[in-house]
Amino acid sequence: MTVAMRHEPDDLDSTVIASRSSATNCVLVLPDGSEYPLSTDTIVGRRPEASPHVQTLALPDDTKTLSRTHARIWYDGTHWCLEDLGSVNGVSVLTEDNTERVLDAGVATQLMSTRFKLGTLEVMLAVPST
Repeated sequence: MTVAMRHEPDDLDSTVIASRSSATNCVLVLPDGSEYPLSTDTIVGRRPEASPHVQTLALPDDTKTLSRTHARIWYDGTHWCLEDLGSVNGVSVLTEDNTERVLDAGVATQLMSTRFKLGTLEVMLAVPST
C-alpha cells in the first residue's frame, strides 16, 4: 500500500530545530551574577586563543589568577566536562561540602558539581535566567 503525503511548499521552511537537552543551554555565572553563554565546546580565560570550531570566552578577572587560556568546558552529549589547559593557578571542582578537588592539567573530567574554580575565580554552571 502506498501512502501519499501532501506537503505544503513552505512546510520545511517553517521547521524549527529544538535542542535535545536543556543541559546544552547553559551559562557560566560569575560571583557578581553576570552570565556568559556557553556553546557545547568553550575555551575560557582572560584572553583565550582562538581555536577552530570552539567558542572562546574572555572572562573578567580582577585578581589576575585566571590564565589567558585557562580551561576548556564542553558538553559530551550526556555531561558537562572540564579540562585544565595547563593554567598557572589551576582548576578545581567544588563539592557540596565545599571540598576542592584539584584537576590535573590535560585530564578531561566529567563535572559532578556545577561549581568550580578557575584560579581563584569561583564560577557556576546554570540554566540562563530569564
